[in-house]
Amino acid sequence: MSDTDAYVAANGTSHQEAADVIVGHANQYSFSYAGLCSDADAIKLADIISASTSNTNAFSESLRDYYQNYMQNRFSYFLGDIKCASNLTALKEGIYENMTSFLENIGLIKFLGGEPSTEAISACCNAFANYIYAEI
Repeated sequence: MSDTDAYVAANGTSHQEAADVIVGHANQYSFSYAGLCSDADAIKLADIISASTSNTNAFSESLRDYYQNYMQNRFSYFLGDIKCASNLTALKEGIYENMTSFLENIGLIKFLGGEPSTEAISACCNAFANYIYAEI
């Protein structure tokens, strides 16, 4: 999220314009397409591995199962993780609530996002919701 503040400072754009450029697009930023795919894949893979009955190859079988049967819907797995409905308003509210909750605020935002401004947090949550919604 601090990438958004830096982008605004360097380019003179609004926070929302910066977040829309960064989220899900440019690989030089922390919110890249590859990063979002990895996060979505991990959400579903954890579910598949947890449900596996294999005693020897749970991880490999789960990977194969995921890429054969589930990967094409990868961005929909964010909905279950965020615990929200599939409409854009619910997605925006769910993401913002998760990203600004007490534990997220003192933990992940400061650890991963530096010290982002309130405007950057809001813009990134909005851009993330718009991106997921467009993908599902």
